[in-house]
Amino acid sequence: MNDELPRTKRTRSLDERFARRPHTHRRLHEIADLMDQAIARGASADEAEAMAIEQLRKPGSELLGDWAQASHDQALEQAREDHPQSSKHIKKRVKWFTTFGLVQVEEQLLRLGRRGKELRPFCQSAGVHPRGCSRPLQRVLVDFGAEHSFAQAAQRVQEHYGIAVSPEIIRQQTLKHGRAMRVLPEPGWTSPATTLISQMDGSMIPVMQPGCG
Repeated sequence: MNDELPRTKRTRSLDERFARRPHTHRRLHEIADLMDQAIARGASADEAEAMAIEQLRKPGSELLGDWAQASHDQALEQAREDHPQSSKHIKKRVKWFTTFGLVQVEEQLLRLGRRGKELRPFCQSAGVHPRGCSRPLQRVLVDFGAEHSFAQAAQRVQEHYGIAVSPEIIRQQTLKHGRAMRVLPEPGWTSPATTLISQMDGSMIPVMQPGCG
């Protein structure tokens, strides 16, 4: 498996690559300045690591915002090409939660005819559910929600990911995925084992009588 990023034909400087993303370029300079300050004041390894984690979260959120806006514009253009009879309808602010925090974009909705079907090009193409959670965040919430109370899970998410998520959202996601597990196919029954291997240090072997399961 090749995990290397694809190489461009021509190497461009960071100034060229981030010319359209000035806030990201500015954030990178801020990170470099903070690291220089940490070195100058003799920060410990733990302090430098905590600073790096906090600062790297911010460009992640900003990059997702850049992606959302560019993806929205592309999806809107494609939808207008696929549906020439469509017209611009209202705009709605779409928000969803990620492991980098809340991401939002102003979505332009389309209408097919005067009273026709409403289209949401960005949500449909990007797989975004308003006020929903990204798949990576769902996994985080369920991992913590299955092991602790939902209030404790919210504290754990805040501690490890630096984002505030309400216990109610964690409860909804944990129960949703728990219900989905019920529809998994049960493994087929196999014939009883002829030999049982155990050990003599207090093994607990569950015993079930046939027909009582």
